[in-house]
This record gives sequence, structure tokens and C-alpha cells, in this order.
Amino acid sequence: MKNKQYSQEQIYETALVVFAKFGFQKTAMRDIAAELGMTQSNIYLYVKNKRDLYEKSVLHAICKFEKSMIDALRKQDDVVMQIIAMSEAGFDYIVRDETLRTILINDQDLFLNPLGTNVLPENLKKYLEVNEFAKKLIIKSLLRGIAEKRFREFNVDYISDLLWQIYIMFIKQILVMPKNISQREMTKEIVNLVLYGIVNDKTENALNVKYKGYGEI
Repeated sequence: MKNKQYSQEQIYETALVVFAKFGFQKTAMRDIAAELGMTQSNIYLYVKNKRDLYEKSVLHAICKFEKSMIDALRKQDDVVMQIIAMSEAGFDYIVRDETLRTILINDQDLFLNPLGTNVLPENLKKYLEVNEFAKKLIIKSLLRGIAEKRFREFNVDYISDLLWQIYIMFIKQILVMPKNISQREMTKEIVNLVLYGIVNDKTENALNVKYKGYGEI
């Protein structure tokens, strides 16, 4: 077999498609090599073994997913719109990327939350580093919102952890949600709950505002 030249990014993306199709256990390195038009020995120039290839491929995909949310946040100046933009970008990416969606459905450990966890399997630590970066962005937005008096005073550490838990639950729900339930409607309601709560205080100076969402699919 004549080896083709691929970048690491192309190798990871192709490998992820194969892992999504067959699952980790049933995927053989020869399957990935055949898809790439490479010899198995040449793949080992990039990775140690199948587990290493899987982890690097998944981490590459998750980094792209979270980059889409970061890019969406950075396009907004208003702190409230930053939170909305991140939510919409994350939703759109998961719906659009069928390969990553399949991987996440089949490997629930990728949703592992590090809160209170002192000992983690080595293969999960890299995923948690990426998740921690996203959480730091949430903290930054919350602190800015408080400083600008757009948000009320609250414990940022606690609320950022809570928002992250809601986010993970939300992504999980999207993956398993029946097709007769509107995923975008769920996005809208969760963002409304996070931003505006459930109390409709009709005092003279109260704002009765809602995030209206952005359509149906």
C-alpha cells in the first residue's frame, strides 16, 4: 500500500469517523489505515496505539467544538449576549456534527465532571483540561456581568459550577431527545431559566424580559 500524506488533523478526523461507525472495541487500526490509504506502520508514526489515536481524535473534536463557542462569545460585546451566543453555538455544533454526536452518545465518560474528583483515569485528564478552559470563560463572563451590574451579586464559583452542570445535562439531553421534541425550544427555555429565573415579579420597576430563541428545526 502506498502511503498518502496527511496532516495530524486529517488523521484524527478520519479516525473519529471510523470510531463513530464501528465503536472503539470493534475498530481495528487496519480499518483506519485503509480509510486513510496508509499502512498501519505509518499510523504508528503519529500515535502509540489505538487508545492513543482514539483519545487524540476525540480531544481534537472536542477542542473544535469548544472553539466554536469561544469564537461565538468573542463576537459579542454585551455580556448577556455572550452567554446566549455560547449556548446557541454549542447547540448548533452538536446538531451539525453527527460524528462527534455519535462518539458522545457511545462514550458517556467524556462528560465526566471533575468536581470533587481527586483521582481520574489518565485518559480522561486531557478532556478535563479542555472543559476547565470553557468553565473559566463562563467565570470571566459572570464576573464581568457583576462588575457592570448586569447581574446581581452571587458566588461566582458556585454559579459557574451550576451552569456547567446545566450545560452538560443540556448537551446530554440533545443527544437522546426524541425527534418530536424541539431541541431549539429546549435551548430557549434553558437560556431563559439561567438568565431570568422563574419568578415574574410585576413590581413597578421590574423588567419582564425573555430571550426569544432563534427558530425551529
